[in-house]
Amino acid sequence: MSHLSTKFIFFIKSLTVSGGAERVFVDVVNGLSDRGMTIAVVSFDRDQASSFYPLFKGVAWTRLGIGDAQRPARPVETMRRILAIRKMLKSNPGSVCVAFMHSSYLPVGVASLGMHAVVIGSEHIVPAHYEIDVLQRLSLHLAPKVVDAITVVSPSVKQLFPEPLQSEMVVVPNPVILHVEALADTVGEGLSKKTLLSVGRLSKQKDYTTLVEAFARIKTRQPDWNIRIVGEGPLRGPLERQVRDLGLKDRVVLAGTTRDVGKEYQSAQLFVLPSLYESQGLSAIEAIAHGLPVIAFDDCSGLSDFLIDNVNSQLVRGTDRVEALATALEVLMGDADKRASLVSPGSIDLHANNVDRVLDQWAGLLNRCKPSPVS
Repeated sequence: MSHLSTKFIFFIKSLTVSGGAERVFVDVVNGLSDRGMTIAVVSFDRDQASSFYPLFKGVAWTRLGIGDAQRPARPVETMRRILAIRKMLKSNPGSVCVAFMHSSYLPVGVASLGMHAVVIGSEHIVPAHYEIDVLQRLSLHLAPKVVDAITVVSPSVKQLFPEPLQSEMVVVPNPVILHVEALADTVGEGLSKKTLLSVGRLSKQKDYTTLVEAFARIKTRQPDWNIRIVGEGPLRGPLERQVRDLGLKDRVVLAGTTRDVGKEYQSAQLFVLPSLYESQGLSAIEAIAHGLPVIAFDDCSGLSDFLIDNVNSQLVRGTDRVEALATALEVLMGDADKRASLVSPGSIDLHANNVDRVLDQWAGLLNRCKPSPVS
């Protein structure tokens, strides 16, 4: 990409997926553009890629088309991306760059070394994600050496990171834009089949294998319940095999992505978020707003700010995740009154997530982060 008519460049690995961070990215970019700021967007997607969440017409989007944005980059691809970004920054001195998630803020940060630019890394996960392997842990410690600041979504998430990193972190909540047209029928009286819903990427973090195994243990005792998982991701194949092997092909639906997730919430009777960790859990917030009780694990980070046990959710505890989840599911599936008692749309305080308030924080941060004058 040649010269940009902007000093604000937002980077992300891909805009073709329907993840929560991608949704926040587009909401922030569109919101700032709507305020009159000139924003450029850069991703690693292929030339003809389409954004799952539409960008406003005034937002210029450059797709670098280096490697496959849907899988981990090979070293040569990472280097080519860094060189392409470095060339871009050289043509646009004085830029303020915002890079969402370490998959983009690390290459952008490395590319910016020695350049007249400021890089803000926007973190949308918790430290548990970096415990996957040695390279992931190293990337976490590399971050403060190559970026000027890191945003996190809440004070509670910030406290999960190591002390040296916390000093580099700024809390900027996710904007939460809810479109609730109707509340769910949680009781589901008269329905021949009730729906246990989950919404999320088919990835290890979401731990859908535990959900499917837990449901298999109670399937014969809950014949009027099915599971519907809305989302897409790299673990679709293994999940399809697990569903088939457990004899659940007619009871578990992997529905893929949808642009009208509101209808999914409205049609369900119960929501489950079996994640190992979250930074916020936007889908659970949406479920509660639609009048659905939520089942989640008590030790899942990032959920404590809005999930209240026995008020809007049933929090699961136990060393055996499968058995603990199966027990919690069976209790709520078999007790319509209990489900109704956990309907509490007004239990969530989203003042900090008000879109105008969040955009004010982003605009203030961007305008404060001006590169130092070249001497």
